Amino acid sequence: MITLPPFEYSTTFNGIDISGSVLWCRANDVEVALTSPYSGIRAGLHTPCFAMHPQNRNLDSNGAISEKGYRTIASCLLIAYEEANFLYTNKDVLYGRLTQCKAILSESLSRLDALRHEFLPEKMRMKSLLKTHALSQREYMRFIEAHDAEVVSMKETLRGVYRSVYSDFPGRRFPHRVEEQGMAFVIKYFYQASS
Repeated sequence: MITLPPFEYSTTFNGIDISGSVLWCRANDVEVALTSPYSGIRAGLHTPCFAMHPQNRNLDSNGAISEKGYRTIASCLLIAYEEANFLYTNKDVLYGRLTQCKAILSESLSRLDALRHEFLPEKMRMKSLLKTHALSQREYMRFIEAHDAEVVSMKETLRGVYRSVYSDFPGRRFPHRVEEQGMAFVIKYFYQASS
């Protein structure tokens, strides 16, 4: 029988029931969203193509989730739970640090958002100038490079803020690009605990 995502899946770890929604399950990729005992954290696992031997696939030859696939789903739920539990346990400290960095965080996020919204129309305008020879290829490439450099700079600023929030937790290492979900989780549960 083929079970297509999204679907609910539960497992138990150290007597704790952990549930989540399987967002997708492919031969080499799985992503889950934790729903209980916490919510707001996603975790996934990717198996590189070079390791895609039949025993490593999350799906069997018929497209159904394999035994290995269910183990991967359970593992992803456990990863999401462990991250959520760490964030929940330390929410007061993390929220306090986040509040100290709020101005720079807000400024960086809004600038990054503006860069995303402004880029495509400006790129189209520059391309039309390029076609009419009102702009050289070199000037066009400088525009692209300047935009990319500013995006990288903003992302580095954000990573620096997130690293400072998580400092003094040497055993915690967060996967690349998931810091924002952790911050949203901390804010959500801090306010729930405060009410």
